[in-house]
Amino acid sequence: MAEKKSKGLFLVIMVILSCFFQLSCSTSNGIENQNIQADQLEVKVMTFNIRYYGAKDGPDNWQYRRQMVINVIKNNRVDIIGFQEAHKLQVEQIQEQLDEFGVLATYRNGKSNGPSNALFYRKSRFIVDSWDTFWFSDTPEMPGSIGWGNKSSRFCTWARLIEKKSGKCFYFFNTHLDHRSQYSRERSAIFVTKMINLRKDKSPFILTGDMNAREDNRVIRFFKGEELTLDNNRYGTLVPVVDTFRIKHGTECDAGTFNGFGKYEKFSKIDYVFVQESTTILDAKVIKYNENGHYPSDHCPVTARIQFH
Repeated sequence: MAEKKSKGLFLVIMVILSCFFQLSCSTSNGIENQNIQADQLEVKVMTFNIRYYGAKDGPDNWQYRRQMVINVIKNNRVDIIGFQEAHKLQVEQIQEQLDEFGVLATYRNGKSNGPSNALFYRKSRFIVDSWDTFWFSDTPEMPGSIGWGNKSSRFCTWARLIEKKSGKCFYFFNTHLDHRSQYSRERSAIFVTKMINLRKDKSPFILTGDMNAREDNRVIRFFKGEELTLDNNRYGTLVPVVDTFRIKHGTECDAGTFNGFGKYEKFSKIDYVFVQESTTILDAKVIKYNENGHYPSDHCPVTARIQFH
């Protein structure tokens, strides 16, 4: 009888130990998974063509919509922004109310006038390791240089940003392709992908901008990995990307971004946030915010919340 009780007690103890061991393993794995997720870098990015200061837009002139531009940025709580057509006055007025952002801006001719593809980044979160601008021409290092069919200079501003907390880094390229010349757009697309591929390390990257090209344009198809033939040469990109909005929402959702200050019934999709296929896209939006039919710009800003691995 005593022997049976001893065996029964032994079995009970073994069951308890087994349950405890399983619980410990489960808890340990849970912590491990949390650490893996915490180790991933999440960033919310916006691309926004704010329409240049000085345009004769009547009730849509900059002074009437400046606060709307600032409000839409505040409301969307982004970490980094790539602007297009941002003149010095506009950059200064935006930063005056958004002083939590640092600014990296080169103006069209390398001086302090003309439009920029300014980068804004949250100073409390990121430090700038390096940044620069290159122009779309045969002399890309020459400020204001023109070539390839565009009448005004076109360029790209980029930065390598490091998150303070994790030490993780990524590249941010922001551009504005020509609105008239398809040849210029194609040459520029080839060149910007070449420059992205030449970055000093293979950290992940974001490419934003007003591409002045709809989704079926050869430029957008090239960015996504389709071969492009130009000047009897065939080009393939070494850095194919995906459109964050389309990955998140598919083909059914209205993705138009160029609104013409609300003049068009259907908006054209020409503004993009591109990332590598390996990047997790948590959310993506075209922000169609307006006040009584008045829009912050003739382009809608586009946001994406992404996670680098």
